[in-house]
Amino acid sequence: MLDNDLAAATYLVAAQNGCYASPGATLHRLAYHDPALAARITVELWQSGHESVVSEALAHFAFDSYWLEHLPDSPRSHQTLALFTARLAEARGWPSVKERVRDAMSRYAALAESGDYDPCFLWAFTQTLEEAGEIAGSSEAGEALASLAAEAEYSSRGADLCSIP
Repeated sequence: MLDNDLAAATYLVAAQNGCYASPGATLHRLAYHDPALAARITVELWQSGHESVVSEALAHFAFDSYWLEHLPDSPRSHQTLALFTARLAEARGWPSVKERVRDAMSRYAALAESGDYDPCFLWAFTQTLEEAGEIAGSSEAGEALASLAAEAEYSSRGADLCSIP
């Protein structure tokens, strides 16, 4: 149904309001069921000037490695992030996708530094980006995700207490 009316789907996502029902969280959840549709809606929001929603959606993937480790039956998959970002890149190019991932890293790292978000955010994002990059392999997506993981890892130095138990 949502796939048949992209404008309506985009409106429904943009109208979400709340911590677990924000546009970014909604796109993250939708990506596990249909990464292509989630990417199309994300691109629509992006093109209408909602860059922060794109960053927020990408940031929601950060702890996926943690949850995959602890809830192996969850619908989460590293392949989803690889597919989602690849679809975004088809529409906007890898430089723009990387810019949005860097924005997500910067925003949420600042929140973590101020005590308003999990201090292990960058460490967790590094793990998830690495896994997604490995799943994507030697493709352009794999290389882009691996380079972003390296940036996140470099930025997360000092998060020595973070690890997935």
